[in-house]
Amino acid sequence: MCSNEECRAILPKKERELLLKAAKVEKTRDDGTTVVGFPRVKCDGMMLIDDSREDLYNQHRKPGFCNSCKATHSMSWYNDNVYKGKRICHNCNTYQCYTQARCQNEACSLIHHSKHLTEIKLNYRRETGKNAGIEAVLKCIKCQGPVAIDKTKTIRDRKVPYKPGACLTCDRRSERKWKRIPWDKVSSQRMCGKCEARYRKTATRCLNTGCSHIHTIGEVAKMENMGKIKAHLPDGTIVLGHPCVKCGCTTYKDTSMKLSCRKKAEAGQMCYSCKSQIKGVAELVAWDKQNPERLCRACFWRYHTYKAHCDSAECSLVPNKEGLDALKKKGPIEVCEETPVKKVYHAPCPKCKG
Repeated sequence: MCSNEECRAILPKKERELLLKAAKVEKTRDDGTTVVGFPRVKCDGMMLIDDSREDLYNQHRKPGFCNSCKATHSMSWYNDNVYKGKRICHNCNTYQCYTQARCQNEACSLIHHSKHLTEIKLNYRRETGKNAGIEAVLKCIKCQGPVAIDKTKTIRDRKVPYKPGACLTCDRRSERKWKRIPWDKVSSQRMCGKCEARYRKTATRCLNTGCSHIHTIGEVAKMENMGKIKAHLPDGTIVLGHPCVKCGCTTYKDTSMKLSCRKKAEAGQMCYSCKSQIKGVAELVAWDKQNPERLCRACFWRYHTYKAHCDSAECSLVPNKEGLDALKKKGPIEVCEETPVKKVYHAPCPKCKG
């Protein structure tokens, strides 16, 4: 656990193993006490490890040998249903219930968890240019051997069912996991995941209890052009804030909160459609979510506006309004597929003529 009282972070297993390879250092706190631990870059604190709890955990781990991940200790062991007489650890048994994907190389026989399965499907897409179907031959992430998915067994569903409730800030009445109110953790009221994610990006909310609207980044930019008005927090503190775009009451921004932001594109990453370098956030290919390539923001929003793209993988152009108007002037666009939900139109691409 981190020694910084404002942080108190608990590291996952992999980060903890990397931390143990570093050297311990001493640090003097503001109150004069000295702590010995591992330096933490994010909050300028120290990671303290309780060795007594580690010894207690190791006492409950039983020795053995996993036929899948080759682990030598586990909290519990299970019989291997594929290779009789051998055993698998607790983690691999859990992975097997959710994916049923296993390497067919007997020397490896790795059971893939959901992240591994997603990665090998993306690798298949990069090599063949097609999505991994039922008959696709996937390659093991460890030995590149063939991976088989047992379709005869039931695969557990990780999706949590929707629970009834009422969001404090919007009209949502059902959610898989209701979130606590960030500014009042003691309150019994809850908010949905979308509103909670929006608050982590802007930390701005309306102080009117009848509204409690959480503003988007665009709404905050509009409000900054307006004047500020006074209001009172529940504890009586007088604050200044911009008027709410929804009800006109005062808004409040928590400046002490660290805002979350999306990861930007890698250096030199090119857009799948316009072939230009992505400067901001890299978006998924909207018409093919399993495609490892990415779109720039302009092409992403252009597709969501006009719902048009080139089917050619070499072109994949997302036309703008001028390009679509030019196609309509040339003649009527024929319908190539029609369902009760949508109609699919076909027209020659203005760029590659495909």
